[in-house]
Amino acid sequence: MSGYLRLLRRRTLRNAFAAAALARLPVAMVPLGILLLVEEVRDSYADAGIVSAAFTVTAAVAAPAWGRLMDRSGQPRVVPVAVTASAALLAVLSVTAVRGGGMGLLVALAGAVGLFSLPLTAAARTVWRRITSGEDERRAVFALDAVAMEGVFVTGPLLLGVLVAGTPPAVPLVVTAGIQFAGGLAYALSGARAVGIPGRPEVAPVPEPVLVEARVAGPGVPAPPIAGAEPVVTEPIVTEPAARGRAGALVPRGLVAVLLVSLATGTCFGQLDVGVAAAAKDVFHRPALVGQFFAAVAAGSAVGGLWFGGRRWHGPDRRRLPLITAWFGLALLATAALLATATARPELLLTLLFLAGLAVSPGIIVEAGLVDRMAPGERLAEAQAWLGTAMTSGIAAGTTVGGFVVDGWGPAASLLGAAVGAGCATAVALGAQRRWRATDGPDQA
Repeated sequence: MSGYLRLLRRRTLRNAFAAAALARLPVAMVPLGILLLVEEVRDSYADAGIVSAAFTVTAAVAAPAWGRLMDRSGQPRVVPVAVTASAALLAVLSVTAVRGGGMGLLVALAGAVGLFSLPLTAAARTVWRRITSGEDERRAVFALDAVAMEGVFVTGPLLLGVLVAGTPPAVPLVVTAGIQFAGGLAYALSGARAVGIPGRPEVAPVPEPVLVEARVAGPGVPAPPIAGAEPVVTEPIVTEPAARGRAGALVPRGLVAVLLVSLATGTCFGQLDVGVAAAAKDVFHRPALVGQFFAAVAAGSAVGGLWFGGRRWHGPDRRRLPLITAWFGLALLATAALLATATARPELLLTLLFLAGLAVSPGIIVEAGLVDRMAPGERLAEAQAWLGTAMTSGIAAGTTVGGFVVDGWGPAASLLGAAVGAGCATAVALGAQRRWRATDGPDQA
């Protein structure tokens, strides 16, 4: 843990990290809060699902555009405006639902909330790149970020559950809107300032090593250093990989492969969620177990992320991505096999879900790192937003497919489908190794 503690001793990083965690807490609260509120006031899960889906779809579609705007105009200018609009619309949606607003109005308001929802994870990853240096540091901070998101997806629903149980129907989403507004402004004052405004940086970037060619006085004999010159670096340093292509352009081939891996992994998560929820109710006849099952995945992800990010690895991370997705697939396959037996026990399922979770954060860390290396610096937030959109789209598709599969063949079939999705992710990651090789830097040798 010493590497993580060293990072968190830096005030700039610590403040940005805490603000980003608070600002992203509503990510786990808004869709669930909309679902619970609309079901409560309209007594229909179908209506609730439609309204919640309107938010999710528009947020996923708008994310790359927000990323591009943050790259062009700067996070300090964009974040306060967007979080204020999104929080206000969320509060309006809550009050409108309680007052009996029609479906068309609720769908429109939920879609508007989604349109103004910033991809704050993509924004935060841009900050981590600017205020860290070296592959080990970046892997460590990406690991902390992934673990923080697991904490968000545990803490957010728990807080929402307390609010739903003890307050009037409109209050949970109004409180969520308040958290969104406060967290977004806190992030704008700390994390967003770390990347500044294009053309007018507000915080000095982390200095990169300067490459100075050695002048040779004779065969194999370097000349004495020039007074006042920068120290000579005797091995090449690649600060902008060749894979980034022409300035300002998102590189299609390698980046598309990362997005496909994220999309396939997202389908795993969607089918896993549906299959585990159905297993708690239909296999074990104990719906309350669903929280423990999801907590097991989150715990495994946190442990795996801290372990992966805290190690000093040899060779590029791209080589480890197929192994990570293959592990995930095998654990899901074992889970499907367990649910297909007549003697399945919750304790065994908890263990297998923990083992599957060990691969979640490491996979996210490697994918984010690949995007970080391939995307042009001036379009990094947009590229990271596309990564989030791919994951969200995969989850939505996996949830939809998983629902039909569970209705037709049961929870085990949904987990089997998740394992197939992990197999597809592994195949793409293996096939993309040659294209990703151009992103390798000297610190990954």
